[in-house]
Amino acid sequence: DAGGGILFHMPTRNSKEGAQMVRFVNGGPGLSWGYFNADGSFTGQGYVELNLPSGEPQHVALAVRGAVFDVLINGAAVVQDVPTTAQGGWIGLLSFRGPVTFEDARLTLGSVVP
Repeated sequence: DAGGGILFHMPTRNSKEGAQMVRFVNGGPGLSWGYFNADGSFTGQGYVELNLPSGEPQHVALAVRGAVFDVLINGAAVVQDVPTTAQGGWIGLLSFRGPVTFEDARLTLGSVVP
């Protein structure tokens, strides 16, 4: 179940309660998303199989627009109009049960990066 991802809309830099999470699962071919509730438990909002080769670099982009977000993988929208649980906050990268490498992490405000 190893995978890497991103937390966003974290209320503080040391708290995930209320934050959204998007991460690769099962070594990379699946994508899961959801949020952490007030007691820190994860609530899944969805899952999709991506049919991506395990161990190869992937480009992930989040487009957050007000109260919804989209997830783009290698330029293609795979998740659209997911409701958010918060309207702002901290951002963090995460790894889960395995080695994960992040490269060229960027934040762009005011526009969508494909």
